[in-house]
Amino acid sequence: MLKKGNVVAGLLLAVALLIISVGCSDASEKAVAENVDVEQLRNNPELGFAPLPIKFGETVGLVVHFNQGETLEHLKDLKNMGIKWVRDEEYWGGIEKKKGEYVWPAKFKRRLKFYKENGIGNIFALTYSANKNVYPDDPYNPEGFGRYAVAAAKLHKDAGVEFVLEIFNEPANFGLRKKYGGKWYGEPNCPWIDHYAKMVIESVRQVKAYDPNMKIITTDHWWSTHYWWLEKDLPKELDGFAVHPYAHGAGTPGPEIAHFGKDSSHAKPWTIMDDDRSNRSLMRRLRAQYAEKIGRPLEMYITEWGYALGRFKGKEWETTEDLAAALLPRVFINGVAAGARVVSWYCSSGDGTWGLIRDDQTKRKTYYSLKAMVEQLGDYQMIKQLVGMDGTTKGIQAYLFEGDAGYKLAVWNIEGPVEVTFDSGYPVPLKVYDHFGKALPFRYVKDGLPILKLDRAPIYIEGIGEYCLIEPLSLDKTK
Repeated sequence: MLKKGNVVAGLLLAVALLIISVGCSDASEKAVAENVDVEQLRNNPELGFAPLPIKFGETVGLVVHFNQGETLEHLKDLKNMGIKWVRDEEYWGGIEKKKGEYVWPAKFKRRLKFYKENGIGNIFALTYSANKNVYPDDPYNPEGFGRYAVAAAKLHKDAGVEFVLEIFNEPANFGLRKKYGGKWYGEPNCPWIDHYAKMVIESVRQVKAYDPNMKIITTDHWWSTHYWWLEKDLPKELDGFAVHPYAHGAGTPGPEIAHFGKDSSHAKPWTIMDDDRSNRSLMRRLRAQYAEKIGRPLEMYITEWGYALGRFKGKEWETTEDLAAALLPRVFINGVAAGARVVSWYCSSGDGTWGLIRDDQTKRKTYYSLKAMVEQLGDYQMIKQLVGMDGTTKGIQAYLFEGDAGYKLAVWNIEGPVEVTFDSGYPVPLKVYDHFGKALPFRYVKDGLPILKLDRAPIYIEGIGEYCLIEPLSLDKTK
């Protein structure tokens, strides 16, 4: 096990939160937490920094679309990029065409074999479609859906693949709301929320009866919907929850700021984030809400987070390929800092402008940005936010990582280009790399400190000690 940084250890003690892990390489071992002070977690922004004591590389996930036309040739790309988790899926209606008979596609079994051979876990999304073959009058039958969940668990267990079952995906977008009615963001007496809760209750009951060690989590739709279905007495055996903290539109400068603010009518009556509109506070408050309602902290999985190229639904803010590649490492770093067990980029391919790989099979810059991020940080554990704890949505953000090779820093400036002086606190040559892994040159100020240019894309710095100092560049210090 990698040792915890002093800041992380102190933070956990502050909330009386004990996290037990039996090794960074064994992602199947559940973290156990006790004695959580929910109100402190909900209201203290400092407790939003909560990285798990595992290597950064063990958190890196990717949404794949192999059942939507993505070629199996992309399997080798998962290995090339260093992906440790995929979010894969098959559709219930296509698997169980006769009641109690589950026929899994040969291509899916081939994928499971590849995942097993390459140490890749699967967040298996128990997604749509409705099963009209077996339940024509009740296509989202909770008991039948629960049996399908057990069948999926058995398949993964027999294949020897580490897995987590995610119950459905964005249910208001894909079937449940159309079938049962109610507002898309939830409300009291919301029929689709009620039915989703029944699916969760039945899936957890049946899966845990089959094997209590199987992990099963809720999905995400809109952030406030978690609060509504948590009012439905979800089972205490639930292992975790998924969140999709997309940050498009409204001029958001990056993944640190949520798509909507806390005063949005969609969020009422809940306080789903802090005044700063930070995604970190959104996730911290979700962790607190689950801990309060379930009775213990649950694992958090970011099962979708990414950027489509172009303008988002006609908004002024446009995402270019260069910008998406710059923001990608910030997505993963912010997710890990907020306590996510896995962060899954959306997506590999098969969804137009979202993918790392274009429809013509050429690779976008995001592909190479992700690969370089894993190469730079994969063997390191995040231990401290060195700069930005007092304001995670603006200015310079710097995260310290520790590994067997020493320390490494990832740093950027949310608003764009700025020059800083950097004191490494360590008497060895400094090495600086951009977000594609290319070595960067730098110049020095009069007193010998290097000058670094920060921008929206992280740079990775090695040859440093635990205590580094970053200061804005003063003109009188330059040569």
